[in-house]
Amino acid sequence: MNLIILSLIALPFITGAIIPLLERKRPALLPSFVLLSTFASIVLAAGLYYDTSPLNLPGIMSLGLSFSAQSLQIVLTFLASLVFFFSALANQAYFKDAPHMARFYSFFLITQGALFAVFLSADLFTTFIFFELMSLTSWVWVAQNETRSAIDAANTYLAIAIGGGMVMLLGLFLLFSRLGTLEFTAIANGMSTLSTPSKWLIALCLTVGFGAKAGVFPLHIWLPKAHPEAPAPASSLLSGILTKSGIFGLFLVAKYVMRGNLYYAIFLLFLGCLTMLLGAILALLTDNLKRTLACSSLSQIGFITVAIALVAADLDIALAAGGALIHVINHALTKAVLFLSGGILYTRLQTNDLN
Repeated sequence: MNLIILSLIALPFITGAIIPLLERKRPALLPSFVLLSTFASIVLAAGLYYDTSPLNLPGIMSLGLSFSAQSLQIVLTFLASLVFFFSALANQAYFKDAPHMARFYSFFLITQGALFAVFLSADLFTTFIFFELMSLTSWVWVAQNETRSAIDAANTYLAIAIGGGMVMLLGLFLLFSRLGTLEFTAIANGMSTLSTPSKWLIALCLTVGFGAKAGVFPLHIWLPKAHPEAPAPASSLLSGILTKSGIFGLFLVAKYVMRGNLYYAIFLLFLGCLTMLLGAILALLTDNLKRTLACSSLSQIGFITVAIALVAADLDIALAAGGALIHVINHALTKAVLFLSGGILYTRLQTNDLN
C-alpha cells in the first residue's frame, strides 16, 4: 500500500472538514492553517518520486478505488500542489475580512483532494468519482460572492459539468459491459475486441465528459461566464489546474481507448483548432480583464488538445505527450500568476474593465 498517495489525497479532505470547527474556535488561524496544509501537500507530492507503488482500496463488483503514481501523474500532481499553494498565499490578502471565508477555504481543500485523486487514478471508475466530486465542490468557488450573476455563472458551470459527467457515465457503462474492467492498461488491451461503432460511441461519451471540464469547443461556454464572477484565487485554480483534469482525461481516451485511430485523431485536431481560434477571437473582443484571461485560456486549451490528437494518431507519442505536458505546465503557472495579478488590481481599483 502506498501511504504517500493515501496521505496526499486524505490530507485535504481532513483539513477541509476541520475548517468549520476552526472557524468557531480560532478563525484568525484559518489562512495559516490552509497555507500549512497546501505546503504539506507539496512535500507529499514530491515524495511520490520515491514511492511509485500502487494503492488499491477494495469496493464492490471489482470497482474499488485504484491509484497509481506514474511519471505523468506525479508531474501533474506536483504541479497541482504548487498552484494550490500559490493560490493559498493570495487568499490571505484577497479574502481578508471577507464574508464566508471559511466556506471557501473548506471547499478549496476538498477540491484539492479530489483533483489529486483524479490525477493519481488508475482506472476510469476512480477518475469519474472524484471528477464529479470536484465539479460539485468547485461550484462553490464560482458562487462565492453570492450575487445573481455569480450564481447564474456557477449554475452554468455546474450544468455543463454534470451534463458532461452523465454522458461520460454512459460511456463507462458501455465500456464496463463490454470489457468487464475500467483499468487503463486492460482497456488498451481489450479495445481491439470491440466493434468500430462501440469504440466510437464509448470514445465520444468520454470525450464529451472530459471536454466539458477542459473547456473544449463547443462545451467552452462556462469559461467566459465563470471567471469574471469567481474570486481571483478561484479563477487561478479553475484556469490554471482544474481544466487540466479534463485534459488529463482526454489524454487517457487518446492513449488507452482510441490510440492509433486516425479518424479520432483528426476529430480531436479539428476540435483543438476550433477551440484555439475561438478563444483568441473572443479574447480580442472583450474589455473585461478576467474574461480576456479566460478566453486566452480557452485558446491555450486548444493548443494542448492538438498535441493530444497526435497521441491518438500514434505519431511519436513521447514527443506529442511531452509537448502537451510542457504546455500544460507553462499554462498552469503563467495563467495562475496572471489571474492572481488581476486579483491584486481588482482589490486596488475595484474594477476589471480594461478601458
